[in-house]
Amino acid sequence: TGPSLQYYARAEVGSIIGVEPNLAMHPVAREEAMRWGVDDKLRLVAGFAERLPLPDASVDVVVATMLLCTVKDMNATMREFERVLRPGGRYVFIEHIAAPPGSALRVMQNMFDPLQVATACGCHLTREPMAAILTSGFGAVEATHFTIGQTLAEAQAMAAVAAAGNDIDERGRQLETETRGWRPGAGGGPPRHW
Repeated sequence: TGPSLQYYARAEVGSIIGVEPNLAMHPVAREEAMRWGVDDKLRLVAGFAERLPLPDASVDVVVATMLLCTVKDMNATMREFERVLRPGGRYVFIEHIAAPPGSALRVMQNMFDPLQVATACGCHLTREPMAAILTSGFGAVEATHFTIGQTLAEAQAMAAVAAAGNDIDERGRQLETETRGWRPGAGGGPPRHW
């Protein structure tokens, strides 16, 4: 729907291909593109992340925001990202994740997940996308983890754990992490999603 198009304008990107299965969202994305002055660079196509309507090795960067919560098959989506990226290309993502198992928040997420799926374009509250990302064929994964409402002390403690080398995936690859928190009323809010 184009909430990140403002960043493409600032980065002076040459061309943008937007893949959106919901045709009703195409006018919203076009409006955002006009708002940020990139409407001449945007080409919208209908399609699904699990079967991107793009040739092999055809893009430099795949940017996906809040996507893996809605796809039917996260692993197929990751394979598609690998397929369409040129050698040396990058996958940039922002995803929400499930709360830790057994936590009060996770209990609530489990309870509200069916309603969320039905009313929010298939978005699952209980997905854990990092597993799919880490087991994909990408050679290196860098991720920034933050918790809404996280205190600075908690964020610093998590960063110290990550710096000590305790974030290693199943293949023995280092997962570089940095943590940041955001609180309502503290320096504005997160970027709008819709």
